Parts: sequence; C-alpha cells; structure tokens
Amino acid sequence: MIKFSLVDVSSIQASVPRSNFSEEQIEQLADMILECEGVLNVILLTQTGINNYRVLAGDLEYYAALRAKEKNPRQGEMINAVIVQPQNQEVLLKQAELFKNSSFTVEPKPVIVRDETSLESGLEKQLDQLIELQNQDHKKTQAEFQTLSQMISSGNSDINNRLQQLETTVNNLTAIFDKLIKKSKYDAMTVAQLKEIVKKLGIKVKSNIKKGELIAILLDQD
Repeated sequence: MIKFSLVDVSSIQASVPRSNFSEEQIEQLADMILECEGVLNVILLTQTGINNYRVLAGDLEYYAALRAKEKNPRQGEMINAVIVQPQNQEVLLKQAELFKNSSFTVEPKPVIVRDETSLESGLEKQLDQLIELQNQDHKKTQAEFQTLSQMISSGNSDINNRLQQLETTVNNLTAIFDKLIKKSKYDAMTVAQLKEIVKKLGIKVKSNIKKGELIAILLDQD
C-alpha cells in the first residue's frame, strides 16, 4: 500500500543536480506550491537515515519545494511525499517513469451537467400548457352547458340527460384542474415538508418513503 507522508524539505537530498532544470521552471513551480500548499506530482523518496531522505523521482518538484521554503520558511517547510520501501521501489519507479514519459492522452468523457434552472423552467412550461388546455376545455364545456340550459328553458326535455352529463364533466374537469394545481404545489416542496403535512393529517408513513408516494397520499386525501 502506498502511504503519503509530510517530510521536512531540509531533510531531503537529490542526486540530480539543480542545473538540470531552468530557474524559471523552479521559480514558477515554487510559487504554485506556496499558492496551493503542496505539489500535485508527489515526490518519491528513499530513507537514507533516521530523518534523512534521497529523491528517487521528482527532482524538479524537490528543488521547487526547496525554493518555496526559501521564499516562505513557515509555509514551505513540509512537502507531501511517498517514502518508498525497498520491496516496492522497482515497481513504483517504473510507474513514475511511465507517467513521466507517457505520450498518450486520455480524452475526458463529456460531463452532462443537469441545469436545474432549465429543467424547472421546462416543467413549469409544460404545466402551464396543460393548465391552459384544461382552461380551454373548461370554457368550451361551460359554453355548451349554457347553450343547453337555454334549450332546456324552451321546453326541450330530451336534452336534460345530456345536461346532467355535461355538469358531471364540468365537475370532473374542475377536480382535475384543482388536483394539478395541488400537485404543482407539492412538487415544489421537499420530502421533509411533505412528511410534516402527512404527519399533521395523522397518517403514518415509512421513513424511507419516496417523494412521489408522499404526493400520491396527499392527493388522495384532498
């Protein structure tokens, strides 16, 4: 298992000379270490004494950490590293070399971000369209109802049954319309708010009940 440790920069030595790297590289990376409070590429170390270490991989990062400590002794005192055990040294060095020399790139998978605002706006638009259709049907039925009422008043008794059917339809549409409004209100609530309403109604529900089930219970009560 790989274990990460915080190591005092002053206790580390490198076998690769600092001149192998440009001072500009070291300076830029040192600033980044101080800004981010650590290095992204972890240094691999081997222990050479009780509190002494030698760099196996990550010499540039080491020299940058050393420069960071020169700039800010307190913030740059420690650096995150992996202290490699002898039995793991070969495989960890191969892994570090593979990442260092890798020429392939991994294409990131597209992340689908669900825009909650757009989703909510779309649902509201669909609800508004449904309500508008219900309103149109309601108005049309009311107009037919009034026409038939006038015909009834003129003595056409054959229309009486149809009038009753239309009255029932009006009542059903009204009930559906009311239920849609209530469902829209419940959809906007959280599960905790819905549970509180159910509790006030004296209805016992499971603790892991889903939001849709709670809404169905409340709609049945109305």
